[in-house]
Amino acid sequence: MECEKCSQNVIVSNSGELTMKHATILITLVCNLKCKHCSAFAPYYKDSKHPSVADVVNYLDRFFLLVSHVDKFTICGGEPLTYPFLSDIIDYFNNVYQKVDLLEILTNSTIVPSSKLIDSIIHYKGNFRILADDYGSKISRNAGIVCDAFKQAGINCERRNYTSENPHCGGWVDFGDLTEKKYNSKEDIINHFNECAYPRKLGFSFAIGPDGYMFPCGPARRCYKLGIINNYDNYINLFDDELSVEKQREKLVTILNGEYLQACAYCNGMCDNSPRFPPAQQL
Repeated sequence: MECEKCSQNVIVSNSGELTMKHATILITLVCNLKCKHCSAFAPYYKDSKHPSVADVVNYLDRFFLLVSHVDKFTICGGEPLTYPFLSDIIDYFNNVYQKVDLLEILTNSTIVPSSKLIDSIIHYKGNFRILADDYGSKISRNAGIVCDAFKQAGINCERRNYTSENPHCGGWVDFGDLTEKKYNSKEDIINHFNECAYPRKLGFSFAIGPDGYMFPCGPARRCYKLGIINNYDNYINLFDDELSVEKQREKLVTILNGEYLQACAYCNGMCDNSPRFPPAQQL
């Protein structure tokens, strides 16, 4: 693809088509754990419900109107294996597999996959991976069984260590409760943004939520839900029919290339010097 403009997470071709390095769908915010420092803030959303398959398909259809190709697309939550129609979503991706280089499911390794889910993954025509987080035997009690079930079916499954012994990235970070402003000057907010791994190392991982809204990170979504974010330019409403597809694309690129997010003023960030905490501490 001939490139006209690039950022860490998006390539815009001369024809205006977008290629993203990483995108995510929060297939559900329902989770069978209540982790204190959950990056999706899943335990803090009360009365979370599974979206219908029709809704998820609508979100994805709208997304692929904006974005023509994704290098890595992650299905996460919540806990995605709590979603009773996950196999249907894999079937959906099987119809658009040319648009995704790698499709992966991120799981907390507590739920043994159904035969229906495994069958859908086996028949997926593209590259696929299970990323199974292991929080130790007290939490990820089925980690071995989960990984074996996928591997025995010939499905790529990577077990990521989040136990107390040398956890991935040294452990989790505390983004804070996001209710108190921590940075006031624009310069301080920009500096904080530049130190955060979300925009600088990960290139963001724009996540489609169960409501059809896309945010560049979990704290930004949470700030919106708390009523802190009121800047329309910090998120994408996939069902905003007042904007053309071209204008939605422009908005997405603008967010990805921005100096900071409104939420950065309230968030501790995920920085190299952020204190690390034991993963998956239960509330």
